[in-house]
Amino acid sequence: MLKIVKISQVNDVILSPEREKKLAALKNEKARLLSLAAEQAYNEVCTELCGRIVPYHYAPSGKPENGEFFFSLSHSGEYALCAAKKSPVGADIQIMRRADIRLAKRFFSQDEFEYIKNGKNKEEAFFEIWTMKEAYVKAKGGSIGEDFKNFSVFSLKGWELRLLELIQGYKLCVCTKLPDKSL
Repeated sequence: MLKIVKISQVNDVILSPEREKKLAALKNEKARLLSLAAEQAYNEVCTELCGRIVPYHYAPSGKPENGEFFFSLSHSGEYALCAAKKSPVGADIQIMRRADIRLAKRFFSQDEFEYIKNGKNKEEAFFEIWTMKEAYVKAKGGSIGEDFKNFSVFSLKGWELRLLELIQGYKLCVCTKLPDKSL
C-alpha cells in the first residue's frame, strides 16, 4: 500500500509522540509541513490497514517501527509518502533537480555510475539510482548514512525495486523483500 500526501492537502493530523518531538525541532515551515504530510500519509495507511492509528517508535537504525506492519516514510519537494506491507518495505521520493554527477562517482558503484554517465538524461538517471538506493537501505533496516558505494542496485538478490512514475518532476521507488523460495 502506498499513500502520497501533498503539503497543500495536510489537514488536522493526529500526531504521534515521535512526530511531535520531530516537529518541535524543526524551524523551517516547509520542513514542518512535509513532516505533517508524512504523518498524515502514515495515519491514512493505518486507518485503511488496521481501522485505527497504530503508535510507532524509531529503532536505533532510525527506521520507524510499529510491530503490526512494515512501513517506510519519505518526503521531498511538495510531497510525503508512506509505503506499507506485511514484509520489509522501503520507499523514497526525490524531487528532480540539477544533480552533481560527481556525487555519483563518489557514492555509487561503478556500474551505477556508468548507467548515469551513459544515460540520455543524466539527472533523471542519477535520481533513479538515488531513490533505489535509499529505498533499499530503508527496506533492509540500514541507516541512511550507510555507504552507498558498497552495493549496486543492479545486483541485489532477494529484493524488488520498483520505480514509479506517479508525479511529474519526481522520482519514486519502492523496495520490497521477495519471498524466500528456499523453504
